Amino acid sequence: MNEEKMRKKIAILLVLVLAFGLFMTEVNPKNRVYAKSAQMYLEIPDSVKKENEITIRAVLDSGVDLYSIDAYLSYDAEMLEFIPDNEFVTGADGVLELKDVYGEETKKAVYEITFKALETGTAQIGFTDVYLIDYEDLEYITVAPSSNSFEIGINKKVEADARLSELIVAPGELTEEFNPNCLEYEMHVDLDVERIGISAIPMDEDSVIELEMPETLQVGENHVVIRVTALSGNVNEYSIKVIRQDWPEDDMEESDNETGEDDAVQESTGEELTEQQKSEEGTEIENEADYPQEKETGDLPMDSPSTEVTEPEAQPVEEIQ
Repeated sequence: MNEEKMRKKIAILLVLVLAFGLFMTEVNPKNRVYAKSAQMYLEIPDSVKKENEITIRAVLDSGVDLYSIDAYLSYDAEMLEFIPDNEFVTGADGVLELKDVYGEETKKAVYEITFKALETGTAQIGFTDVYLIDYEDLEYITVAPSSNSFEIGINKKVEADARLSELIVAPGELTEEFNPNCLEYEMHVDLDVERIGISAIPMDEDSVIELEMPETLQVGENHVVIRVTALSGNVNEYSIKVIRQDWPEDDMEESDNETGEDDAVQESTGEELTEQQKSEEGTEIENEADYPQEKETGDLPMDSPSTEVTEPEAQPVEEIQ
């Protein structure tokens, strides 16, 4: 009986010792086991202007010593142009690779990447994949992808004139003379005109011209937009309302002319007929005056056929007693 109680006490004591040991291990920081972690992020300048070069810093911060890094960076190639001035960064057309092997234990590193701002607006850039190798046991440490966006503003120090110096259309012409400061125009074309050509020359040769117009003109109103973007980012839009007639103008004019000519011919012909009739009547009167009618006689014309005249036979005369 006593031995059984003693065994129970010993078992309880062992459980308490074990629990206390586990508790002390959890409390003591030296005995904690940390998961390997690291982060990679970008530092972007506060102000970015079009046509300027900017330097973006790629910062690596790890909780353990690293052996190497292999990271992939994506960026908006329409907004940014990569300038290769860092031996550890290569690539183009929107994708860069940052690759480096550390000669000694490294926990932090900074890489500068240079871009040129091409357009105004919002630019996107960020890490899509980052692979780190632990220096101690050469295990991979994966870093979560990250993305950044920033605004590229207008650069007032570069050319800001976003106007046209000349605007030519063909076939046809604008209803009013071109003025660089006037942005709206109108023109008319015949029904047989399905396409028009446009020549737009900017004030500044470095400005970008964009043209929006239908491939084929429809009957009625058509709209053409000419967008001019200066180096600074300033934008002007010129618009042309092209009206395609639903009936050829030449045919209408010819029809009107022919109708008028026909009326004139009819009037002229009527007058000529009247004069001709009057002339013929006058001629008849003159002829009657020159050649009076012959009197009725027994004489026959010379060329008339001869006619025999039979005299009546004589009747006998009875004597009267």
